[in-house]
Amino acid sequence: CAGFPMPAWFPAQCAPQALGSYSFLRSFSRLIRLSPFTPTAFLVALATKLPSALLSEVFVSLLRLLEPTVLSPKSFTGLQRGVLDWSFVDITSWECYYIDAVAMHRHEIKDMLDGNN
Repeated sequence: CAGFPMPAWFPAQCAPQALGSYSFLRSFSRLIRLSPFTPTAFLVALATKLPSALLSEVFVSLLRLLEPTVLSPKSFTGLQRGVLDWSFVDITSWECYYIDAVAMHRHEIKDMLDGNN
């Protein structure tokens, strides 16, 4: 992102985290099979209140990366809607998979946020 002019409309207090996220995603884009995108496209996707195809693609790519962790044998006890077939996750269904993944790991997430590692 060196030399990238920050858009005036983007909140300055969010810039470090947004550009850090962009840098992470671009660095690992091959591993997570994410199509290339510009910093401006990412900032627009973050700043808009409308659903974004770019952010949906990011979430789908990250969920696919996390799939083996989410589908570990101990995870099946907490499923809300049954066993999910991760081969069907896409930019229109990722929210259901995300909700189930969080529901499956809600106790672990709570412990982590409470500092009870």
